[in-house]
Amino acid sequence: ALNKEDGCRKSFISRFERGMLLEFDYDSYHLRLIAMAIGYDFPEGNVHEFFAKQYFDKTEINQSEYEQSKQLTFRQIYGGVTKEYAHIKFFQKVQLFVNQLWFNFQDDGYIETGIYNRKLYKKSLGDMNANKLFNYFLQSMETEYSLSVINEVNEFIQNYNSKVILYTYDSLLFDYDMQDGRDFILKLKDLMSSNGKMPVRLKAGSNLHDLQDMTNKIK
Repeated sequence: ALNKEDGCRKSFISRFERGMLLEFDYDSYHLRLIAMAIGYDFPEGNVHEFFAKQYFDKTEINQSEYEQSKQLTFRQIYGGVTKEYAHIKFFQKVQLFVNQLWFNFQDDGYIETGIYNRKLYKKSLGDMNANKLFNYFLQSMETEYSLSVINEVNEFIQNYNSKVILYTYDSLLFDYDMQDGRDFILKLKDLMSSNGKMPVRLKAGSNLHDLQDMTNKIK
């Protein structure tokens, strides 16, 4: 939640003499988690562009349409699928999943979280509806998936100098010792992305304010 404009992020620098900060963040994190839950495979490439081509029935998308696509997608996810876009296969599968989740919740009195199968009981949740329940499920899946990744990362970096220093819902920030080498970054990318199944972007810089996109340099 640190301000991105007033320069306060420049205070955060590497502890290492030859060090820098690295940030790995997931591309379209919630959408890819939903795809995992409903058994849907996105094609390679940008997810928001994939949806924009379907929203606007075009093969080439401009920046305005790209931004509109992001807004439309999240409205479908968090507010319920509208008739206008109910023909899109991804949203069809989402709606079926939401309906089944709600049925199980009503019938069994609970649902299980997506990764660790923890029970969310009806008696413990207040005013609930199908879309709200789906949001609860998604938020729990986000947290569980992130924590499972953090556990793997912590195990992996035990033999390196670099450290994990910040977790946000879709990203991890590392204090990177350059002595760990480029191979460390490549292995970390493969680990966090599950070998490409959950694509990540990389930013790097001398401080938290000046992080620059380096994704294309680690392919």
